[in-house]
Amino acid sequence: TQLLAIGRSNPLKNFDLTAKAIKLLKSKPKVKLFGIEPRLGKLLNIQYIYKPTDLEVAKLYNESEIFLQTSVHEGFCLPVLEAMACGCAVITTDSHGNRDFCIDKKNCLVVSNSDETDLVKKVDILLSDSNLRKKLVEQGLLTAEKFRWEGKIDQLEIFYQNLSQKFGNMVES
Repeated sequence: TQLLAIGRSNPLKNFDLTAKAIKLLKSKPKVKLFGIEPRLGKLLNIQYIYKPTDLEVAKLYNESEIFLQTSVHEGFCLPVLEAMACGCAVITTDSHGNRDFCIDKKNCLVVSNSDETDLVKKVDILLSDSNLRKKLVEQGLLTAEKFRWEGKIDQLEIFYQNLSQKFGNMVES
């Protein structure tokens, strides 16, 4: 089993929670981190993929069974959606941007951004429950499908056309 997480020391990314959970795991899955700070992998003595390309990130998601994201705040957490689109079961924190599409026990598992005991428990549950992993993967794929660019671009075009009509009339008056 492989666990994947982003390794970033920015306080909003809450890497300390990820690190504590990795150290406390009873089972010892293969863990990989990626990002721009390889020293974080050295701190935990785990593999760190430095500055992966988009294609390499997709491969990391595809090779992993679980993606772990522990931010205290996100605007819109694209890595979680990317992981879902690539078939990873996701465990994430209840950070603002995740609430746009993350539904606990439906398409992911959601934990507090300060409770490493609960995070470890959720990782252990997912590692041992292949049916739950499969359910989260299936629902995650459906969630990601809703955010495909093709549909979103059409919605954005309609939005701007409506704005143009509304405000275009105001300018002409």
